[in-house]
Amino acid sequence: PTPQKDGNYEDKGGFWMPVTIWRHRAESACRTLRKGMRVWVEGQLSQETWEDSESGETRTTMRVTADSISLDLGRVEQVTLMRRNR
Repeated sequence: PTPQKDGNYEDKGGFWMPVTIWRHRAESACRTLRKGMRVWVEGQLSQETWEDSESGETRTTMRVTADSISLDLGRVEQVTLMRRNR
């Protein structure tokens, strides 16, 4: 966040990157996270290359295979805990 003259903050910077996550961590992320939430991701960075089917050009992207994902708690207003069914 960047401070503004009116005392508020504006989000600037940062970036979006595709993230792959598997098994129980993926299930938990689906239940907990919503689009636009700021998260901290730790994992392995990899580069993927493919040929675009429309243009025939070679495309490249970076992707993180996540070991863990956590919320940026500075951006959370409220947390509701539920009992776990066993």
